[in-house]
Amino acid sequence: MTPQLPNHLIIRKEISKSDWKLQKMDGARNNGRKFLVNSIFPKTECLAEDPEWKPSSTPEEKTPVIPTGKGGIEISTFNENADQDCHKHLKGTEIYSVIEGSMKIRLNESEIVTLKAGDDVVVLPGTIHEVLYDETSKYLTRVYSIDCFGNDDKFVKVDGNWVNSTGQQKI
Repeated sequence: MTPQLPNHLIIRKEISKSDWKLQKMDGARNNGRKFLVNSIFPKTECLAEDPEWKPSSTPEEKTPVIPTGKGGIEISTFNENADQDCHKHLKGTEIYSVIEGSMKIRLNESEIVTLKAGDDVVVLPGTIHEVLYDETSKYLTRVYSIDCFGNDDKFVKVDGNWVNSTGQQKI
C-alpha cells in the first residue's frame, strides 16, 4: 500500500536547527537538508507521511520528503556548514531567506551582499550566485527553488564552460 502524502508540511525552525545533517562532522561540510524535492533519492529519502516534518535521526535512516516533480518547487535548509558552489539556473528562481544570523552571497561574480535574519534575496534565472563560506558567520537559511529542475538546471563553470551538474548539457 502506497503511503498517503500530507496535504501540507510544517517545518519548524528549532527542529531544523537541531538536525544532525546540519552539524559539522569530521571537518566535512554538508549540503543541507531538503524537504520538498523534484524526485526522491531512494537510498536516502522516503515519502513524508506526517505533516509535522522531522529529520532522520541517523545517516542510515531515510529522510521524509514530498516530491513535487520536475519544474516544481524544492525547499531546503542549510547553515554555515553547507558546501555551496558558484552556479546559475536557466529556468529556476531561488529565494534565500535568512532565518538566523547573517550570511554573505556573491551575485554576478562581483557583488557581495550581506543578508541578516529576516532578509531575503530573490535570484532570478541566469544570475550567477554563490553563498560564501566565512568561518566567523553563523546562520540558518532556507532556500526556495521555484520552477526547479534539479541538477538538470544547475550550471557550474568547468574549464571556462557552463555545464549542468549532470555533465549532460553546456551553455
